Amino acid sequence: MQCLTDQFGWKYYPSLPDGYRLAKLDDFHTSGRKKIGMEYLLENSKGDQYELHQVTEETTSNKIKPLIEESRVYILKP
Repeated sequence: MQCLTDQFGWKYYPSLPDGYRLAKLDDFHTSGRKKIGMEYLLENSKGDQYELHQVTEETTSNKIKPLIEESRVYILKP
């Protein structure tokens, strides 16, 4: 499935691509260090598209944990 780009430059998929699974908080770090650069998908609040995001220095558990608890974050299966 091809990743699309909206009029604001955000990359997204219209449906969940094959090979992704629901994320857990542990998926975002290894030995206490953030996985900077790791891509993940965030299901929008309408559930009609999956936005492509990347872990950055600004990505914190306070930001991502509520979304994980709502089952809206997906990562590529290893």
